[in-house]
Amino acid sequence: MNKILLIALILVSCTSISMAQGSTDSLRYYQKKLGRMHRTQQTQFLQSDSVKIVLNRINELRSEAENYSSFMMFANMASVDLNKFNEDNMAAGFGAMKGNIWNFGMGFSGKKNHSIFDLTFFGFGKVRKINNGNATIRLGFSTILQFDYGYDLVKSSKINIYPYLGVGFRTSRLRYDSTVAINPGATGISNLIINNRNVDTYTEPLRYRAGLGIEFVLKENKVGGGSIFFAKLGTSRPFKDRGYKVENIYYDPAFKTGALDITFGFKFFGRN
Repeated sequence: MNKILLIALILVSCTSISMAQGSTDSLRYYQKKLGRMHRTQQTQFLQSDSVKIVLNRINELRSEAENYSSFMMFANMASVDLNKFNEDNMAAGFGAMKGNIWNFGMGFSGKKNHSIFDLTFFGFGKVRKINNGNATIRLGFSTILQFDYGYDLVKSSKINIYPYLGVGFRTSRLRYDSTVAINPGATGISNLIINNRNVDTYTEPLRYRAGLGIEFVLKENKVGGGSIFFAKLGTSRPFKDRGYKVENIYYDPAFKTGALDITFGFKFFGRN
């Protein structure tokens, strides 16, 4: 009797599993069939003449739109007066630093109606250095969190000309390193090292920016995306000159940066 009951239970279980598997296969079959029907209808919809006319008109209007959002990459050149800095250090035997400040960076930009917004995340440049024997002075400038607002004077989707105002930070790092000198006649740890002079200091003055910008579309596709070349010519000066604090001593090299400030680069945009 027990054997008969066991066999019956096994048969019922196998039948249930088979029925469940059959239901799963049927569900997958009809889901796939529904998907094929949906894709067929979608293809027919997009290929209809009336829909093509509407899509073409949308693309035409999008390409004529002025508003955009973009990712930008740029180079920035700012003038810097190093005369006092060079005089101070050439008296100690160092060479002269030359050249302007160059930064390369990225950020986001957008236009809505006549308003153009540029937000710079950062811009880093090459650190310059001068040597005097075993001593080295390094100087570097960078841009952090800079925001510009411009007002477009031209009603066009292909070219913008705009005066702009902005604020941001241009940080500078001044570093002095000299090789440790050892006293050959040292008698203990207290007089083993003759000289170990190293200074590493920063300054981050808040600056204003003002000037004139121009940008024009280089390439635009049918769906409203493409690239823009832009350039800005102006000035970028600190609200208040700030020098460097070394221990409790204040040192002002009077750099006078940004009397001339030029930025140029590319924006990769989409219309909105």
